[in-house]
This record gives sequence, structure tokens and C-alpha cells, in this order.
Amino acid sequence: MTTNGVDKNALHLATHSGWYRFEQRGEEWVQNDRALTYWQMSCIQVDPDDPKQLYIGTEHSGMFVTKDGGKDWTRANPNVPCLAMSSMLALQGKLLVGTMPAALYVASNGRNWQEIKGFGKVPSAELSHPIQTLRRALVC
Repeated sequence: MTTNGVDKNALHLATHSGWYRFEQRGEEWVQNDRALTYWQMSCIQVDPDDPKQLYIGTEHSGMFVTKDGGKDWTRANPNVPCLAMSSMLALQGKLLVGTMPAALYVASNGRNWQEIKGFGKVPSAELSHPIQTLRRALVC
């Protein structure tokens, strides 16, 4: 679940029965769109640079992207090398995706996916400082 960036009156849900968009009307949230009902979603992010661009990860079929707030969805091209996605984080100019089995991929502006090597095998001493470990890995 995520809000639509600057539009806090829009809520996006990624579920095992598809993507849903809700809008707040007074005290209630009303469903106003639904798509990708065939795929089981596992994660969702709104692009911080463009709130109409959303990324959805699936359990077995990779990533889908919309550039118009959910009206039209396409498979990411290129898609994440491992199609079983478990998490993602959208940062300015970068998208990070966690996959199963444990791997972490990063792409600049959705292109040229690169695995962050060894991230799934971080020494336990570094786990107490995951942010510093991630920052070192992202300097690319």
C-alpha cells in the first residue's frame, strides 16, 4: 500500500487479486480503479520524481509499470533479472528490488539492472548498520 506521492487523497494497493486505486471522498475511501487482476502482487512503489509512475512487483512475473497513474500498465522493459519479487524501494533516479531467492537489484531510471553482489551475504557485524551497508553498495 502506498499513497500517490503529492496526491495524499489517492491510495494504491497491491494485492493477490490485482492492483486497486482508492480516492478519499470526505471520510470514506472509494475504489475507482482496478487492474492486473491475474497476477499476485507482492510490492508497490510510487516514483518520487513522478507520482503518476508506479511500479508493482509480482510473486512470479516480474515488474509492471504505469506512467499515467494506473490507466495503462506494461511489463517493465527491461524486467528485473529474477522475476520473484518481494520488496522494492523507489529513490530519486533509482529503483531497488529485493527478490527471491535473496538478491538485491538496482536500476537507474528503470534501466540496466545490476545485482548488488554479496548483499544477501552481509556479515552479521554489518547487519547492525544496514543503512551504511546499503549506502556503500549503492555508490555505483
